[in-house]
Amino acid sequence: MPMEVTKDGVKYDISKTGKKTKIEPSNVWLSAEEKDWVYVTLPEEDIHGYPYPTIRVNDDEFERGKKYLVPPILAGEVERIKKAFEVESIALLQPRRRMQAYKDLKNGGTPLPTAVSANAGQ
Repeated sequence: MPMEVTKDGVKYDISKTGKKTKIEPSNVWLSAEEKDWVYVTLPEEDIHGYPYPTIRVNDDEFERGKKYLVPPILAGEVERIKKAFEVESIALLQPRRRMQAYKDLKNGGTPLPTAVSANAGQ
C-alpha cells in the first residue's frame, strides 16, 4: 500500500485513485473482545534470584509479581519477551556451550551429530 507520512507523523494511504485517506493506528486493546483476554503474570525473581525486570510493550508496562488481564496479542508478546529473557538467563550459566555455538557458526554451521553403532568397538 503506498503511504505518505507527514512531518507530525500522521500516515496517509495514497491509492491509485489519487485519494488521500488517513490511516488510523490500530489499538491492541480494542482488537479483541474482553471475554477472549488472558492473564499474564511476571515472577518476582529471575532464575538467579534477582528481581525480575519490568517488561514494556509500547505504552504498556508490566511489573514483577503482578497479574494482568490483557488481549491475546499482547499476552503473546509478553510471553515471547519472557521466554527470550529466560533463554538468555540460562545462557549465562552455560558459557562454554555458548562459545561452542559461536565457533560452530563461524565455521559455517553446526556440525551434524554422528550416529553411534551398538556394535562400536567390537
